[in-house]
Amino acid sequence: MKSFSTFLLKVFLVLLTLVVKGQPSALLNKEIVFDQPHENLGLSQRSINCMIEDKKGYLWIGTWEGLMLYDGYTTTIFQTKGVTETTLSSNKITALYEDHGGKIWIGTLIGGLYQYDQATGNFTQYQYDPTNDHSISNNNVWSITESKDGIIWVGTQHGLNAFDPNKQEFKRFYHSDDPKSISYDFVTSLFIDESNNLWAGTEKGLNRLKLNTIGAGFDKYYYRLNEDDGPANNYVYKVTSYKNNGKEVICWSTKKGLKLLDSEGIHNYLYPESSLRFSFVRTLYTYKKSSQFIMLGSEAGISLFDPNTREFKKFYGNYNERVNLSHNTVTCLLIDHTGVLWVGTKKGINKFDTYNKNFELFETSSFDDSRSIITGIKGNSDGKYWVSTMGGGLFLFDPDKTESSSIKDLFLHYKIDSQGGNDFTDFIQTIDVSEPGVVWIGTAGDGVYKCYINENSQKVNHYEHFSSSTKQNQISDNYIMSMAGDNHGGMWVGTWSGGLNKINEDGTVTHYGEPVLSQAPLVAMYQDGKTLWVGTRGKGLLAMENQGDKINVTQYRQSKAGLNNDFINVIYKTKNGRLWIGSEGGLNEFDKKSGQWKNHEISRNENEVVVGLLEDNMGKLWLSGWNGISVFNPKDSTESVHHYDRRDRIQGGFFYNNVCYKDAKGRLFFGGNNGLNIIKPDEVNENPFSPKVVLTDFDIYNKAVLPNEEFNGRVILENQLNETEQINLHYDENAISFEFAALHFSAPEKNQYAYRLVGYDNNWEYTGAQRRFANYTNLKYGNYVFEVKATNNDGVWGLDAKRIAIHISPPWWKTFWAMMAYFMLAMAILLLFRHLVIVRTNYINDIKMERLRRESVLKMNQSKLKFFTNISHEFRTPLTLILGPVEKLIASGTGGKYVKDELDIINKNAQRLLRLVNQLLDFRKAESGKLNLKVAEGNIVKFVKEIRLMFTGLAEKLGVKFEFYSDSDNIKLWYDRDQFEKILFNLLSNSFKHVPKNGVVKIILEETDDKVFIKIEDNGRGIAPENIGKIFNRFYSEGEDKSGTGIGLALTRSLVKMHHGEIAVNSVQNQTTVFTVTLNKGNAHFADADIIENFKDSEYIGHYHSMTDLEAEIMPVSLPEGKPANNDTLKKLLIVEDNLEVRRHIKSIFADKYQIVEAENGQLGLALAESELPDIIVSDVMMPEMDGIALCKAIKKNTATSHIPIVLLTARTSLIYKVEGLESGADDYITKPFNYQVLLLKVKNLISTREQLRKHFNDSQTLNIEPKKVTFSSADELFIEKALESVEKNMSNTAYSVEDFGEDVGMSRMQIYRKLKALTGQSANEFIRTIRLKRAAQLIERNEFTIAEVTYRVGFQDLQYFRSCFKKYFGVNPSEYGISDEEEETAISEEQK
Repeated sequence: MKSFSTFLLKVFLVLLTLVVKGQPSALLNKEIVFDQPHENLGLSQRSINCMIEDKKGYLWIGTWEGLMLYDGYTTTIFQTKGVTETTLSSNKITALYEDHGGKIWIGTLIGGLYQYDQATGNFTQYQYDPTNDHSISNNNVWSITESKDGIIWVGTQHGLNAFDPNKQEFKRFYHSDDPKSISYDFVTSLFIDESNNLWAGTEKGLNRLKLNTIGAGFDKYYYRLNEDDGPANNYVYKVTSYKNNGKEVICWSTKKGLKLLDSEGIHNYLYPESSLRFSFVRTLYTYKKSSQFIMLGSEAGISLFDPNTREFKKFYGNYNERVNLSHNTVTCLLIDHTGVLWVGTKKGINKFDTYNKNFELFETSSFDDSRSIITGIKGNSDGKYWVSTMGGGLFLFDPDKTESSSIKDLFLHYKIDSQGGNDFTDFIQTIDVSEPGVVWIGTAGDGVYKCYINENSQKVNHYEHFSSSTKQNQISDNYIMSMAGDNHGGMWVGTWSGGLNKINEDGTVTHYGEPVLSQAPLVAMYQDGKTLWVGTRGKGLLAMENQGDKINVTQYRQSKAGLNNDFINVIYKTKNGRLWIGSEGGLNEFDKKSGQWKNHEISRNENEVVVGLLEDNMGKLWLSGWNGISVFNPKDSTESVHHYDRRDRIQGGFFYNNVCYKDAKGRLFFGGNNGLNIIKPDEVNENPFSPKVVLTDFDIYNKAVLPNEEFNGRVILENQLNETEQINLHYDENAISFEFAALHFSAPEKNQYAYRLVGYDNNWEYTGAQRRFANYTNLKYGNYVFEVKATNNDGVWGLDAKRIAIHISPPWWKTFWAMMAYFMLAMAILLLFRHLVIVRTNYINDIKMERLRRESVLKMNQSKLKFFTNISHEFRTPLTLILGPVEKLIASGTGGKYVKDELDIINKNAQRLLRLVNQLLDFRKAESGKLNLKVAEGNIVKFVKEIRLMFTGLAEKLGVKFEFYSDSDNIKLWYDRDQFEKILFNLLSNSFKHVPKNGVVKIILEETDDKVFIKIEDNGRGIAPENIGKIFNRFYSEGEDKSGTGIGLALTRSLVKMHHGEIAVNSVQNQTTVFTVTLNKGNAHFADADIIENFKDSEYIGHYHSMTDLEAEIMPVSLPEGKPANNDTLKKLLIVEDNLEVRRHIKSIFADKYQIVEAENGQLGLALAESELPDIIVSDVMMPEMDGIALCKAIKKNTATSHIPIVLLTARTSLIYKVEGLESGADDYITKPFNYQVLLLKVKNLISTREQLRKHFNDSQTLNIEPKKVTFSSADELFIEKALESVEKNMSNTAYSVEDFGEDVGMSRMQIYRKLKALTGQSANEFIRTIRLKRAAQLIERNEFTIAEVTYRVGFQDLQYFRSCFKKYFGVNPSEYGISDEEEETAISEEQK
């Protein structure tokens, strides 16, 4: 209930203020002091002709230098800028008017009439056209108004015009002889009253045109006392009206007085007792047609006329410096919607806030030539006031002295006549008045003066002086900071550094020496009963109390629960007993009963210094500080604070410490460095009008956007910014700023603003007049609304905020259609994603299945490999047991040709099986990492050539062309001989397996600086593209037959990788297939454990025993080199070897056992073999001219030499020559380096095999001789077959001779001899005889023929000779041969009987 009553009281007080003291209508009771806008705005120097306030609140001002638009902070000047259709062509502005549509009409001198469209910012010109009767009558326009029907009336220098905006036509009214015509063509002023009458002022009288009946013509009004006064009295400047008792009264200004037209006629009023300048009225103004006053502007200034009493009440001109009018010639008057009075003169514009605070300001410079700081104010008993200054001395101030127009006359200067001419008496730090006529002066350096004032003299001769230098009345310090009267007529004196003194009523001085009192200057004191409160500068607040003979001092310091600052400036006690302390930290309240402190925030700024404090009659606290005066109401729970500064006529500098005084009338006095203010709290007005807010500028990226001008290739503002409801921007135009203004001109600098961007800001942002703009950057696309509102100078917020919508379009990729596209794309992606999920799920399942399959395959392969490995281990022992006996049987020659061939088949397949087993075991080792390399450097070209030789026979057999190419004859490479042999063997085997007849297999060696490439190329059926990635997989076989094991290429790849190389295949089906093995040069890529140290190849003689060792073992006596043992009975051995040292070494092995024949190459060896027919040949494989393989083939193909056993020496393992299809006819192979004992044994075994063959032919027990049972080679088999056939065919031919035999077998007698001797150990005759005798034995065993018949059947002619030969061969006579042992025993027994 109490709060509601408080609210009603406030409402009543506000209404009372508005009615009783308010404000434009109360001008008669106000003291007007004008201000001028800042000279930077350009309004203070120009000659003002006219001005209006538009509906938005802008002030339009017409000058001789152009049209000006004022918003309180800035001016926009419209001037001639060339001749264009949308700008002014004349700067001479003579008339202004705003029509009902908000368009501004501008009258100019020479330029004609203009219409300004505030929405577009364009001017439309209307000029006199002598060819157009509907154009304006003259280009010099002096007055403009609008009738209710929208017709624009224009008064020109030559005629009156009525403009119809719809028809865009002017109707002219001229003066003529017609009595109903206008009185004169020079129309100076136009006015339409409430009765729709047009009043037209001219240079020759006033005219009335009834707009409802225009055809009736003009009524004329003249004022004339005599003939001489006619022109001046009827030169009309301005026409208006006011209401008196509800009736409208027309009034107008003339060169000679104010004219009023009422029912009694025309009345003229001149300013009394003044020159005619005061009555030369150029303009007049009535506030809302009020009858309270008519404001007149004349050549001498401003006067206020009371139409009720028909008297002039006040006059304001620059004759009175307190009025501060810029010029006396007043040309136009206006009170705007906020109550600000605007006065246009020939020298600028002036303004006065009719809602001003009634603060009186007396600047120091106006009464003190030294312009010193005011340091003290105290009241005198006669209603005058003592004012002290720091340097200017003492003044007696009489503010109520109204008869004086000079401020200086209000201040009387008093000078202390100090002895010795001490100037310190003018440097007054503080003053006090203890009784009428007694003034205490505290100086800054000369102590205290107690002055007794004589009103009749401005020189102070009678005084008492208290200083530190006087013997009597001595005080502790001459620099006085504060004084306060005590309760007993004495005076407390606070000093800078001397502590506290008390000047007693009897003139004695008491000094208080408490240490705390001299630790800081004592700047403020207040006697509160028995307690003296002392404010210090830096030591807080002190409370002194007398307790008998002892002084008790209590100190209050800055703390959270105490003072807000230790620098005290003022101490004040209010009517309610509260103690208020002003400090450099703000305002403090002290409750003496509770001992509690409370701090009050009085400013939003950091600077809250309080230096003066007074309480008005309503209980409000007035606080002076460094930036003005604040009003604080302790009773208001919101603790609202009003702040006043120089814009409210508060002295412009800082206020001084404790320089404040309240008189008996309730007036408040505050002094500072620039002057003195007198405040009447009960007359302080608050402006009730909220401001209109307008937008003045819009920028994008700090670049102004102007109406109807292109920005970024398009027009953004088609109308003026303030007329625009929405701004459409592109997405990249998202850094914007607005500038705004509150059209409230009382004190624009004090207007406050709040703005926000709805859609971006969550709260209002507050700012002052110095920062009237809002910046926004990086705005997202979308819709926003910018809102701004403002307060007036008294903090009254506007009810409606200015709003403008902002639409920032999204980028094309975020538009609706883009979103639709994204949606469709998203749906497609979702569908695709779903599809992919399904595919992925299937893929994962497939992978799982594939993994399972692969794991299954891997397990199967591992199982298979494990099985094969295990079974391979099991196979090796049986294979060894098979191969051993088979090789022995083959070597023995037992069983004949058929048995030998069958044993060869067994041996070949067993060897192939063993090779597969070994390959499988090698692959297993490679897979498990247990296969170790033994690499050494060698000539890879020679190595590959030797491997190639082993396949030449197979190539011939298959009808395949086998080619070899190399970049060089010597390519050094580090490799493992045994393992690389397997690599090449597998690759070549693979090529020959798939190459067709008449195909080509190529071996190509290429080298670069760091690589060696070995290519195996064939033109077979090739590999299908889908199978290329599989061929190196283990157990994979390509082809329809699937005959391979699938291990060879897998092992090959493993071995190549172990050599840190790469193997690749490139195949075009039915064209070509190329396997490329790439190896690195050098040995840096091999581990040390893989490298053979000090490796020597097989040709190195150091691998073999020295000759000395051999001599000790097998040669007791050495023979000369190259000279065989002279023993014809020794077998002949042919050694074919290109390496001399190795050849000598072999020769040394057999020198005492064989006849030695040597050849250094295959070609020479073949010739010696044919000529010498050795018993055995030992040959190297790799030789010039003819290699060992070719030599072997040539010897075996020749019937004459095919019987000769051959042992080949090779650097490769003999296994490579044992496989199917690779035999070259050699009888045995020995790998270099060889052991001589092995070589001896193999040669011996081959020789013994030949001996067994001879035995076979010479064995009398073997009667049936078959060709297939008598030789090892196909050539020998063919020879024996022919030989036996020839003998069989001529078995009974007694004339059959050796020559016949030679013809049948195709050999000469000598060749037959050598051949048969080598094979059977017999000559040709002996061979024929042996065959015939064995056939005879067969016939005898049958017992079908007689001995004689048998003799002739087997080709013998002489029976006796037959018997002799038979007995010699078989050991018995023919007749005895056929008898068995039983028969022989029976025959013997019968003979015995």
